[in-house]
Amino acid sequence: MNKLFYCIVLFFGIHFSISAQSKVEFSVDPPMELNTKINSIECSVYYEASVKSTIYIEFIKNNTIIGTGIYTIDSKDKATKKINIPILKKGLFKSGNNYSYQLHMYEGGKYDWSKKACKSKVIKNVRVKEQRPNKADYKTSIRNFFN
Repeated sequence: MNKLFYCIVLFFGIHFSISAQSKVEFSVDPPMELNTKINSIECSVYYEASVKSTIYIEFIKNNTIIGTGIYTIDSKDKATKKINIPILKKGLFKSGNNYSYQLHMYEGGKYDWSKKACKSKVIKNVRVKEQRPNKADYKTSIRNFFN
C-alpha cells in the first residue's frame, strides 16, 4: 500500500512540476543589424508564467548594459508581448559587432532577482552601423544654388 501511495505522490509531483514551469523566448528573432540613430529596439517575446513574474531584455556590449526592456506579468499567464528596449547609454551605442541580447525571467515583481523562473536566452553577434546621410541630401542643382 505504501508503494502505491508513493507512486501516486511521485506521479502528481512530476506532473505539477512539469506543468508549472515558466518559459520565455523570442517569438521573432530580434533585429540583428541596427543603426546608431535609433532610440529604442522593439522585440517580440513569448512567455508562459506560472506565477507573478518579470521579463527583462538587456541590450549589452562588452558586459555593459546599453538598454533594458522590462515587462511585469501579474499572474499565471501565457502570451506574446512586444517589449520596447530604450537605448539608455547613447554615448556607448556606437558602430561595432560585440552587441548581444539577453532575455531573462524572474519570479516576483520588478527588480526582484531572488528566483530565476527559467533559463535565460542569449543572442550574440548583433551589429550596429553608423547611419550615413542620403546622397540626395548633398545633391544641389544650379537653380537651388541661386535661390
